[in-house]
Formats: sequence, C-alpha cells, structure tokens
Amino acid sequence: MGKLDHILELTGLDTYFAWKREVTYALGIEDQWCHVTDTVDPDDVLGSASYKPVPADPLQPTAAETTAIREWLINDLKAKAIITCRLSISVQQLISTSHKVSVCDAWKTLEDHFGHMDMGSQHVIRQNLYALHMKDAADASNYVGQHS
Repeated sequence: MGKLDHILELTGLDTYFAWKREVTYALGIEDQWCHVTDTVDPDDVLGSASYKPVPADPLQPTAAETTAIREWLINDLKAKAIITCRLSISVQQLISTSHKVSVCDAWKTLEDHFGHMDMGSQHVIRQNLYALHMKDAADASNYVGQHS
C-alpha cells in the first residue's frame, strides 16, 4: 500500500473537498505545500510560497543558479506528482503533464473547476426533485431521467 493510497480519488465536485484536505496534508508532510500556495506569510514557515529562482543574467546563468533552478523544478514536479496521483482519468485531462506548468497552476485549475458550490442551483434542483411525481408506469423512464 502506497503512502498516498488513503487519499480519495478526485472524480468531481462531490469528492473535491475531501480530496483537497488530504492532499493538502500530504503536501505539508512532504514539505511541498510551498509550491502550491501563492501567499507569502513571514510567520508561516511551511505555508509561504516558493518561487522559481531567476538567474541574474538569463542568457548566461551561473552553475549555482542552474542548480537552484533545477532543484526548484524537481521539487515542483514532486508536488505535482502528489496532487495528480489520485485523479480520475477525466480529471487528469485538466492538468498538463508539461514541467513548464507549475503545480501552483495545476492546483488553481482544479480549484477553478471544483472549488465552489452553487448553493442557489442546488436549492432549485432539490425543489424540482421534491415536486416530481410519477404519474403511471409509462412515466417511469421520464421520472428516473429527471432524477438522473
């Protein structure tokens, strides 16, 4: 059993918040949350954002700058591996496999797709379902279709 197998698979809005909580913990444990967050808080050592190093001269980076950039990219990919390991096939299609797309961008994509609940629409749908009544046996397919 892998150390991330306890995380629920993200299949859509219904599993997003449980998935997000467990992935957030996993990223914190692996010291990778800094690659996901975009906030900088001097009082929060674990929660402050980490940004890709930029060489002083982009055309001629020093060996130390190249090493720092490479290390940052590897850690960013480690964090991306954590957030993508428990995604359904359909949700995986939302996230680019390119190392040029950071884990922070991938996290924001998932947040934009699943990180909100439209309570007004839920209320309308619930009221419509409560009002449904099956008229007779011939109406069964319509009744089940409305529930679906």
